[in-house]
Amino acid sequence: VNMLDLGAGTGSYPKLLLDDGLKKATLLDVSDKMLEQAKNKLESNNYSKDSGRADFVKSFLPEIPFDDETFDVVCTTMEIHHLVNAEKNEKTGKLVVKDWSPIVNTLKSANKKLKKDGLLIIGYSTPEQRGGNWYADLVPKAKAKTNSEGEPNQTPRSRTKGKPTVHACSAVQPAKKSDF
Repeated sequence: VNMLDLGAGTGSYPKLLLDDGLKKATLLDVSDKMLEQAKNKLESNNYSKDSGRADFVKSFLPEIPFDDETFDVVCTTMEIHHLVNAEKNEKTGKLVVKDWSPIVNTLKSANKKLKKDGLLIIGYSTPEQRGGNWYADLVPKAKAKTNSEGEPNQTPRSRTKGKPTVHACSAVQPAKKSDF
C-alpha cells in the first residue's frame, strides 16, 4: 500500500504504519521544521527515500503536487482544523467559521490523488482536545465534559496572513473513492 499523509507533522502515524508493514509513506507538510523532524524520525528507523519506503514533500494545502490516481490511501490526521479560517464574533467572543473552502478543496484534491477504490481517512482529536474547539460551544454539555472549568483548553493559532485558524477535527470517516 502506498499512502500519502497530508499534514504529516513529525511523522508519528506514518512511522507506526511503516513499522506494521506499510509499503511506502509520502509525508506532506507545509512546515520545514515538521518535515525535518519527520525525516529524522523515519530515517533513524531505515525509512527513507533511498529505501523506497518514505518520501518527504513540502506543500501548502490544498495544493497536492502529485499526479492523479497515485496513492492507495490518502490520510490526514489532526490537520483539517488548521485549514479553516475563522473570525471571532465581537458580540459573543466565539470563533465563527467564515470560509470552509480550504477543507473542501483539500478533500477534492486528495480524492483526485487516490487510485480507483482508494481509501480516504480523516483523523480526529481526542475528547480532551475538543473542549476548546470552535464547535464545542454547539454542545455545551459535551464541552463541560472535556474541560471541568468550561474554558477552552486550546487557543486559535495563527498560520496564514494573521488570520486565526480553528482547532477542530472531524471524526474518523474512511471512504472509498467511489463514494465521492
